[in-house]
Amino acid sequence: MSQAYDVVAISGSPSKKSRSTSLLNYYSTALEQLGLHVKHIRLGDLPAEDLIFGRYDAPAITELHQHIAGAKAIILASPVYKATISGGLKALLDVLPENAFAQKTVVALASAGSSLHLLALDYSLGPILAALGTPKVLKGVYAAQSQLTAVNNSFEPAADVRIRLDQSIKELHHALSPVEPSLPNQDSWINRHFIAV
Repeated sequence: MSQAYDVVAISGSPSKKSRSTSLLNYYSTALEQLGLHVKHIRLGDLPAEDLIFGRYDAPAITELHQHIAGAKAIILASPVYKATISGGLKALLDVLPENAFAQKTVVALASAGSSLHLLALDYSLGPILAALGTPKVLKGVYAAQSQLTAVNNSFEPAADVRIRLDQSIKELHHALSPVEPSLPNQDSWINRHFIAV
């Protein structure tokens, strides 16, 4: 039985060093600092032939299913190619069972050459998430190439992108936090159950 994680973070870039992966690393690191358990999955972690040929029962794919089934939230990160998500991420999503994202909160992160390409991602990813039964999609964070600066082996998001990332992280953490049961208002309860004399 696979270890249960609060969040599964999936990088849809075929490259270890990519802008979208840097966004994902920033996001998942912050969640871990908040006490959440995050499972990181890269395309390179999965045999390409299992994805290409849709081998649903392959060991690596079965383990992927288990990680997703046990998670409360899914973070998807992808570069935008030809106004859509990467082919590798699409192949990964295609091997998931029907309603794999039911009862889960999903956040999408994306990088693109220009902000003009980002709106197209909503139209390409939205139907896929709906087909996977996603009940709740939080507002995603998209960054243009000019908003991500190369630093060593990663990319540093610009200040305005960090603000949006931090806000999204806060929203997801709130969504995953247990809700404290509220006590009924005593006065209103009395008013409902007793007739004033």
